[in-house]
Amino acid sequence: MNSNIIFFSKNNYVLGERIRRSLRRFNSDVTYCNDLKSLILKIIHNKNNIVLIDKEYKKYANFVSQLVVTTLSIVSNARFVYLDNDLEFYAELINNERLFVIPESNLETALFNVITNCKMLNFAQDNIDLTNFNYDEIISDELSKLGFSYKLVGFRYIKQCLEQAIKNNFILGSLQKDVYPYIGIQNSTSAYNVERGIRTAIVDASKKECFQLDCFHEKDKIVSNRFFLEYLLDKLRIYKSRQNN
Repeated sequence: MNSNIIFFSKNNYVLGERIRRSLRRFNSDVTYCNDLKSLILKIIHNKNNIVLIDKEYKKYANFVSQLVVTTLSIVSNARFVYLDNDLEFYAELINNERLFVIPESNLETALFNVITNCKMLNFAQDNIDLTNFNYDEIISDELSKLGFSYKLVGFRYIKQCLEQAIKNNFILGSLQKDVYPYIGIQNSTSAYNVERGIRTAIVDASKKECFQLDCFHEKDKIVSNRFFLEYLLDKLRIYKSRQNN
């Protein structure tokens, strides 16, 4: 999938060059844009835009946050990525999978991960209506039946992992390279914390009598994160198949 990568900055050519070098492996060209009006015009006229925003435009953070949750068709195929070390400033604004924040201090690795995940979302798949089968409710019900506590952060991480897999054509992907970093960015935390949060939630639930997986019979062994996520994803695949028949 080809994407238009736009660097929204006044004259930060040093950072621009770092971005170009970081994205060479994608064979994508990075274009500059230095004012909001021009940026909006580019988004309107192009498809599959990934907009990298310099921290000097932090003043637009709230505007961008509101923009991505609208139903405007012009932003339906756009992703916005703030480049800033001040992650706490954006914590309350990260309310949509179209908006990311990555630290400039770890730009090369973080940028590669977030662009990969933007592409993994597959812009064309954004039209999938998750509410058709009410996946969110199904996942929550299944977790509750297995004894998972919604108070634990791992409960949310598990749901987000599965929602991501659904949008990736029901494919979970690499947890370490793709899924955990993506969920971490969405929650302004690290991939390690996402993995640990899910692990804690599984360990907590496994202590309850209701935690019974129909394909796992080793009582003294706790299931791995991948096994459990694939287990739930398989249930969703079966549910989708039955609904389509």
